[in-house]
Amino acid sequence: MMNTRVNSFYYFFLATLHLCTDSISASVTPDDLKCLCGLMNGTRLVKELPQGCTSVVVTTSSELDRTKEDISAIKKIKGNLPIILIFDSFNIDDWVKKFKENPSEFSSQIQDFEVDAIAFDRMYYDIRNFNDLNETFTNALVPWLDCLRTLNPNMNFGIVLFLEYGKFYSTFNFQFLDSYVDFYLINSISKIICFHQEKQKDMPIPDTADKLEADIQTTINNKVDTKKLLYTIDIRVKSVHPTADVSYEDMTYSHLCEVQMSRHRRYCIETIDNIFLKARLRINMNLLGIYVANIDYDDYLGKCECQLPCVESKTFPELNIIIGASQENKYPIDHYKCISGEFPKIVKPKFL
Repeated sequence: MMNTRVNSFYYFFLATLHLCTDSISASVTPDDLKCLCGLMNGTRLVKELPQGCTSVVVTTSSELDRTKEDISAIKKIKGNLPIILIFDSFNIDDWVKKFKENPSEFSSQIQDFEVDAIAFDRMYYDIRNFNDLNETFTNALVPWLDCLRTLNPNMNFGIVLFLEYGKFYSTFNFQFLDSYVDFYLINSISKIICFHQEKQKDMPIPDTADKLEADIQTTINNKVDTKKLLYTIDIRVKSVHPTADVSYEDMTYSHLCEVQMSRHRRYCIETIDNIFLKARLRINMNLLGIYVANIDYDDYLGKCECQLPCVESKTFPELNIIIGASQENKYPIDHYKCISGEFPKIVKPKFL
């Protein structure tokens, strides 16, 4: 057992743990965490979940009623897939206050969402210069989380981890925390600002595979269990216009492949090679799974007409590459390239 100073919060919550049992039976299995599919727009764009998703992810809205509406809509299309909620409605100070309250109130709140797992976000400071920060925060979190697990024995609990520019922000002592957490989710996406360049070929890829690999390795170096670790791949087109009033705009790959836009607009977009390399990190680094954020920003309508050798449908090419390449280590990259169509494809404007 770890020799660490336990603060007064721990003794307060020990009194509430008389309902605790030694075993935790959660309904979400490790196989359910292999490929998490996130819907940025609920079911407003995607009406049917593609094959290969093992869970569906919803992020809390600023309006909790909106979150419940999104969850209710997703339940109609999810089939037997679990729903995972990323709870990001609190900041670090809110969490510290929450640990001092009776966990039963918060337990009732998350039960109202009727989800199968929940991952707590924004449990980290912007700076990491406190000598006892890890112990203090973790000592308050553990008994609170332990009680939540007792009150919700069929729910999985995760923690969102944050990295920025290669720096790992953490308020956790992972050795102490690990027994109470089912999974960790790395959020280190879209840190490159899409600056306008004169030529499209000079526009950067938003999230390169080597940067993502470095972030994962930094996380592992901070003693996070790889068998519980998921990482994020973001799917969206980032664009910028040098003169328009709305300079920056995110759009779907279906929109990019269908709509003719200004010849001055430039795009930060993925390549098949980069997507493939990011997906293979799961196998190469022996990780639990991948969270594919914003699958509704993929070519969900098949407008790029990219026919992959590995699937019949022309929809969701990025997601299909991720699902395939993250589950096997046998096929080369050519197995995941378009045999017809083009991805990504930018519709060139017509000139009068």
